[in-house]
Amino acid sequence: MSQSFTVRAPVGSASGIHAGVEFTDGVAVVDESTHRSALRYFRKAGYEVAPVVDVDDPTPTPPAPVPVVELAVRRPNRAASKAEWVAYAIAVGGDPAAVEALTRRQIIDDYGA
Repeated sequence: MSQSFTVRAPVGSASGIHAGVEFTDGVAVVDESTHRSALRYFRKAGYEVAPVVDVDDPTPTPPAPVPVVELAVRRPNRAASKAEWVAYAIAVGGDPAAVEALTRRQIIDDYGA
């Protein structure tokens, strides 16, 4: 099943044929299956493009969830540089200004457990 879109021209009073699609008072309804390249053009050119909501089902389909990726923060070894320890301490929630003010040994003592 193809999707239809309402397209609004940047100039609200635009009427006529633009990219093969007829506009009346700056608005057109475009079928994705027949005007795919025109839709691409409209999006790039700043036209407002929105899916047409089915009157039988007024609830638009929610977008697919974006997967959450959790990154593991690895504690540096004791011989690592102060810069590595600062980056680690900040990554695990340390205040950047406070961590920067500490010595390498203090950072290891506070965050290296």
